[in-house]
Amino acid sequence: MKVTEARTTRRRTNTRARLIEATDELIRESGRTWFTVEEVCRAAGYTRGAFYSSYDTMEDLLFEVYEHQNDALVERLRNTAAPLLRTKGVLETDRVVRQLLKAGVADQPRIALHAALVARAAHQPEIAHVLDAQVERFREGLQGIFVALIAKTGRTMTVTPEAFTRALMAAQAGASGQFLSDRAATEEVRYLTALAVVEGLSA
Repeated sequence: MKVTEARTTRRRTNTRARLIEATDELIRESGRTWFTVEEVCRAAGYTRGAFYSSYDTMEDLLFEVYEHQNDALVERLRNTAAPLLRTKGVLETDRVVRQLLKAGVADQPRIALHAALVARAAHQPEIAHVLDAQVERFREGLQGIFVALIAKTGRTMTVTPEAFTRALMAAQAGASGQFLSDRAATEEVRYLTALAVVEGLSA
C-alpha cells in the first residue's frame, strides 16, 4: 500500500470512529435513536461529504454504533468478572448478579437502539439479517463470561450456555422497557429478573 493510500485509509478510519462516538453521545444525551445526517455531522464536527465517504445510509452508521455499544458492554463485563473470578472460594449468586448490573448489563441507550433496529428489521429482511448477526456476536461475547461466573457460584446451567445467555439478554431487555420514568422500579425489576433467570436455569 502506498503512503498516500495508507493515510487516506487511516483518515477514513478516524472519521468513522468519530462519527460513531458522536452518534453514541447523541443517543445518550437526547434519548432518541434516529438523527439526520446533518445532526450527526454537526455533533462530530464534519461535513456531509465526510459522512458519505464513510457510510451510505444512517442505518449503516447506527449498526456500527450498536456494535460499538455491544463491544463496550462486553469489555465492561469482562473487567467486572475478572476480580470476581480471582477470588477464593465460591461466590454468592446474589453478589454476581448485582455486580453485573452495576457494570451496565442493562445499558438503556443500547437497548433503545436495539429496539429501534428491531422495528426497522421487521419490514426489511436485509436489516434483519445484519441485526441477527450482530446479536449473535454479542451473545458469544457474553456467553464465556456468564459460563465462568456461574461455575464460580458452584451452580450448573440446566440449559445450554447459548439458551442461558439468550434468556438473560431477553430478560434484561424486557425489564428495561417496563418503567421508563421510574429508575428505582426499573433497577429492582432488572435485579429480580436477572436473579430469576440465573437461579431458574441453573441448579
